[in-house]
Amino acid sequence: MERLVVWLDGIRAQIGQLMGGGIAAYIVYSGTWLLQHGKSIEGFAAIGTAIAIGAVPFATKAVLQHREKEHQLAAIADQQSRRR
Repeated sequence: MERLVVWLDGIRAQIGQLMGGGIAAYIVYSGTWLLQHGKSIEGFAAIGTAIAIGAVPFATKAVLQHREKEHQLAAIADQQSRRR
């Protein structure tokens, strides 16, 4: 049962990434179409949105991982200082 849950979680994560990539690709395509038809502000806004869709989750993940690592190092240092 647990093996099935883990497998389905992996499938769900992959589908989510594919859907997000597809949405971002469509937004870039739409932004490019808008740029070609003289709608520069709207086109650049659409392309910027697509970049944000991809960049924000990765940046957030990196920040959270860095904070978690700092907390772990602080906990290890605290344990070592209590032992002395």
